[in-house]
Parts: sequence; structure tokens; C-alpha cells
Amino acid sequence: IKIDGGAYFDTIDESLWNFLVLATTANNPDVMIPAYKINRFYFIFFIAFIWLGTYGLMNLLLAVIYNQFRANFKVSVKDLIKRRNVALRAAFEVLTNPPKLSRTRTITSELP
Repeated sequence: IKIDGGAYFDTIDESLWNFLVLATTANNPDVMIPAYKINRFYFIFFIAFIWLGTYGLMNLLLAVIYNQFRANFKVSVKDLIKRRNVALRAAFEVLTNPPKLSRTRTITSELP
């Protein structure tokens, strides 16, 4: 289908690309209008594709991305808690057992 000298569905590559962009609804009426002019029942295909792409596949993609983010975030929080506990133990050890400082000086080296 051609419109204004540009093709939307001439090759498989162009068709897949245009359907991918249509799934994001970025070129929504531009792709449908040439097919709609040929036969008005093409709108059923495009509406079904947009509905399936927008509400089905995009939500599935979002769910997969969210689950991966949540899993990585849990690992990050566990690591943060572990490092905090190690630091608190180290600080407690320093506070309960302060290092012994020697205050004795030798006077013999200071005598003339």
C-alpha cells in the first residue's frame, strides 16, 4: 500500500517495522488510512492489532522488566544490609575495646 510515494507494506522488513511502530501507536492513523481507503473492513485488523499490542504484549513486556528490576533490587538491598551490619559490628568492636595507647615515655633519651 503506497501513500504519497512512500510505502508502508512493500517488503517484510518495512511491514514488521511499521507494525512495531504501530504497536506503540506512534504512527497510528498514517498506517491505517491507505488500507482503509481500499477496504473499510481493514480497520478490524488494525484495531485488533493495536489492542493486542498495546494491552497484551506491552503489558507482558512491562511485567517482565518489572520482575527483573525487583529481583535485582532485592539483591542490592540484601547487599546493603549485609555491609551495614558489618560496619556496625566493626564500630561496636572499636567502641567496646578501644585500642590501648602507650603513655610511657623514656626520659633517658631526653637527658643531656
